Amino acid sequence: MQGIPRPFAVETKTSHPPMSHRTLYLSWITVNALAWLAAGLGGGAVGFPMIMAGGAAARSAGLALGVLAGGAIMGFFQWLVLRTKFPAVRWWAWTLSAFAAAAVVVAWIAAGSLMPHDKTVILTWSPLSGLAAGVFQWLILRRRASRAGWWIALNALAAPAGFGVFCLAFVVSHQPVAAILVGLSCGGGMAGLIHGIALAWIMKPKANA
Repeated sequence: MQGIPRPFAVETKTSHPPMSHRTLYLSWITVNALAWLAAGLGGGAVGFPMIMAGGAAARSAGLALGVLAGGAIMGFFQWLVLRTKFPAVRWWAWTLSAFAAAAVVVAWIAAGSLMPHDKTVILTWSPLSGLAAGVFQWLILRRRASRAGWWIALNALAAPAGFGVFCLAFVVSHQPVAAILVGLSCGGGMAGLIHGIALAWIMKPKANA
């Protein structure tokens, strides 16, 4: 039907100027550094008051809402780069947001804890969030590029690597505010560095093309 939107429709025309693979990769790393910072601060502003309110239900709701907001912010930043190559990826931000939030809830239940600094939760949540978001984003990318399967594997690796850099900032710096700002930015840059490899590989023309 003509009036129904088609979020998975393939669109080949774009008004954005072409971007080289090197520029795309560097832009992706930079955008992810900014995305993690904005998502961390924005998601924290949404969920932190409820987490600190006390009670398991309030902390669970605050955590889910915070990650949902942070995922939407991060997905929006990534979409700003992706739309130059894939103009039809309008659902990107929402899939990242929803699946990251779902992964957090699953990880928290699996770890049996609601403490954000719990190591078991950290180790469970970060790969789960990357894997969950990566699978659904693969459904979007696979219709637009070959070799999109690499996105799942490297996205699952990028999340714990980025979060590990974020945690390392608290070891290096004894200033909490500085550790948060630097940790989020560097963690996002690390994540972008890793799943940016998948993005560059996906965008690379085939040898026999």
